[in-house]
Amino acid sequence: HYFDDQRWTSVAAVALGDMLPIVRGRIGESLQWEAGLFAAVWGLFDMDTESGDLVSMDYVVGGFGSLRQGPWSGIARVLHRSTHLGDEEVINRGTNRLNFSYESADARVAYEPFEWLRVYGGGGYILRVEPTNYAPWSLTLGGERRSSWTLPGRLRPIFGVDVQSREEHNWEPQLSVRAGLELESVAVLGRRIQLLIEYFNGHSMDGQFYTRDVEYLGLGLHFKF
Repeated sequence: HYFDDQRWTSVAAVALGDMLPIVRGRIGESLQWEAGLFAAVWGLFDMDTESGDLVSMDYVVGGFGSLRQGPWSGIARVLHRSTHLGDEEVINRGTNRLNFSYESADARVAYEPFEWLRVYGGGGYILRVEPTNYAPWSLTLGGERRSSWTLPGRLRPIFGVDVQSREEHNWEPQLSVRAGLELESVAVLGRRIQLLIEYFNGHSMDGQFYTRDVEYLGLGLHFKF
């Protein structure tokens, strides 16, 4: 549900993605490393229309390398992202497509002082972008909290917060907060299920609308890969 938005009230967001390690190994006794590929796609659907019109689709594909030693871990990525409008959005609303796509590199470092807490931070730089005047730098930081205890039925409370700032938006922070339950007693295809409430305030993460400020509250069902 979007708050005080002139464009949307109720939407559905569907995403699918995974990371595929291809090679992995050790350096010494404790330093582990791996490298591989990843891909993701996500779409935005306008639920206020009769047929739940597809508004936009975003695609990401790239490669990664990661390290872990004790409570420390890090990941570096190189990726391509492209964004596209849905046919119904063009036909029914006449929305003009933004030619927004880029290649970028980013890196993050995470620290787990306890089994139930992880904090992280990092940054990124856009190597090539359309439109060419898009500012390239970005920063991110956040944390995740997993309860050390479970509710009846093996329901584990979880909480996360992520803050991102982009040079393009004059370093204004955009905030994502999620909280909910992980259903440890239920699995689909070997994947645990998370039921989360999410609050977001900042510039839209959907590429065709990156210039728009949005605020929403949503309910999400996640299959943890």
